[in-house]
Amino acid sequence: MNTHRLLVTSVLLLTLACNVIAQPNPRFQIADSVIAAAFPEQRLSPWTAAEGDLNGDGIPDMAIVLTGWIGGQDPRGERLVVLIGNRDKSYTVLSMSDEFCNAREFYNLSIEKRSLVVEAFWRVSDRISSSTLHFRYNHQLMDLELIGAENLSEENVKVSSYKISTNYLNGKVIHTRRDGKKYKEAQAWIDRKPLSRLQGVACESYWSSEQPSININERFVVERR
Repeated sequence: MNTHRLLVTSVLLLTLACNVIAQPNPRFQIADSVIAAAFPEQRLSPWTAAEGDLNGDGIPDMAIVLTGWIGGQDPRGERLVVLIGNRDKSYTVLSMSDEFCNAREFYNLSIEKRSLVVEAFWRVSDRISSSTLHFRYNHQLMDLELIGAENLSEENVKVSSYKISTNYLNGKVIHTRRDGKKYKEAQAWIDRKPLSRLQGVACESYWSSEQPSININERFVVERR
C-alpha cells in the first residue's frame, strides 16, 4: 500500500469512526420492521450498510452491520444481515451471521456483481489492520458463501505492511511483505473444503481453522512450516 492510500485510510479512520451513519437513510426505515422481527428481544441498530443486486433479479438488496445489545451480559454484539429486496419495496431476510468481526474502528460494505465485500478496520497506535471478506451469492443454497479473504497489517511511520490473501475457490494463499522499497511475495496452498456460509456463522470461525504454512519474516526470508 502506498503512502497516499495510508494517508487516506488514516483520515477515514478518524472521520468515519465518529460519523458512521450520521445522516439518516430512508431505506433503513423500510428495513426497520424486518430487522425488528428478526431480533425481537435484542436492541440493535444499523452501523453501516450497502445496497446492490445480490441475486440478479434487478431489485436492490441490502447488507447491514447491526450493533447493540444481543443478550446475556455482553453489552455489545454485532450481526451482519443480508436482506433481499422485493418488488413491493419490502425486504425479506436472506441470511444473518452469528457474532461478527467486532471492528474497532469501522466497516466498509459494497455490493457489486452479485458479490458482497466486507472490510473491517482496527487501529492500535500507528498500526492499522484490516480484514476483507468476499462473499458470493449461491442461488441453490439461497445464502452467501465466503470465496475470498484478505488480512492486512500496515504501519504508517515505516510504510511497512504484511498481507495474506486467500482464494477459497482454488485454495491459493499469497503472502506479501513490504517495507519501503523492499517487497517479497510467497505462495502456499490450503486444502479445498466446502465454502463457509454466512448464515449462523461467527466471524472468528472463518480464520480459526486456518494455520498459515508459510511466513515472510522481517528479514524477508520465507519460512515454511
